[in-house]
Amino acid sequence: MEVWIAPSLIADGPDPLAPRVPQLPVKAKSVIWLFVNGGPSQVDTWDYKPELAKRDGMELNGFDNNTGFFTNAVGPLMKSPFTWKQHGQSGTWVSEIFPHLAEHTDKMAFVHSCHTESNNHSPALFMINTGSTRMGWPCVGSWLTYGLGSESRNLPSFVVMSDPLDRGLPKGHASNWGAGFLPSVHQGTWLRP
Repeated sequence: MEVWIAPSLIADGPDPLAPRVPQLPVKAKSVIWLFVNGGPSQVDTWDYKPELAKRDGMELNGFDNNTGFFTNAVGPLMKSPFTWKQHGQSGTWVSEIFPHLAEHTDKMAFVHSCHTESNNHSPALFMINTGSTRMGWPCVGSWLTYGLGSESRNLPSFVVMSDPLDRGLPKGHASNWGAGFLPSVHQGTWLRP
């Protein structure tokens, strides 16, 4: 029986960790993906919601508070307690929490389209990190190393840093930075605290 394997899934030579060039011409040289599990809310940091400010204190019509985990702690809508200003030529809205980072917004890319239908932590984390609510799919870092290649055989091209106080990993653990069906050299290298 003959098995055909796509040439793009085979490493460039016998050493899968050897530096290689990207498969297509790219402008990006590196990517820093910040996913702060359990960190400050996006509506208090980088995702300005003017409509939320207008509706502060209002009840959300049709909302069933029995669908979540904190059924007795659901209150009305609440605006961000922080002030927001536009920065850079892009006019990116930034919370007062980041006065120094706000000076660099034109050099940053923001993804405000992440969404999941799951209110369960593990599937929601998988969705944000891999695009699927199920385990087994490559995470964004794996796709980036697959597409951009690597610069050094001696250093990992994709690293993951977890809580420096070692209070635990995100739900789903290493599946959030796994290579899924891509070759395993594209999975993240966890830097332990």
